[in-house]
Amino acid sequence: MTEHILVIHRWRDRYALYADYLDHGAHDVTYVTTEMGRRSVPAEAAAVRTVAATDDLDQVRAAAEELVERFGKPARVVACNEGDLDTAAQLRVHLGCPGQDPFALARFRDKLTMVRT
Repeated sequence: MTEHILVIHRWRDRYALYADYLDHGAHDVTYVTTEMGRRSVPAEAAAVRTVAATDDLDQVRAAAEELVERFGKPARVVACNEGDLDTAAQLRVHLGCPGQDPFALARFRDKLTMVRT
């Protein structure tokens, strides 16, 4: 069984070349993206779900749960755009995935916490 890697992707251009650093042949790489972002998802994606906005946790969670039903719990949840980091952290907690949770992310997102750190 291959690992499931879920990517939250909002870019409409090729800023994140996921196929260059995620082996889409060795893993089931799935995407939750916007309609505009869908054009830049690699053709090798195992599956794609489209949402109106990737920073809408409810929409992303519903799309992710569809992908989990088909591919199993993700080994990783990846988000490269700053606007999606919070959603990814909350989704990791919801799905029980490893990686940065909202608390660990706070030192990079919250200016007061960042200064204190």
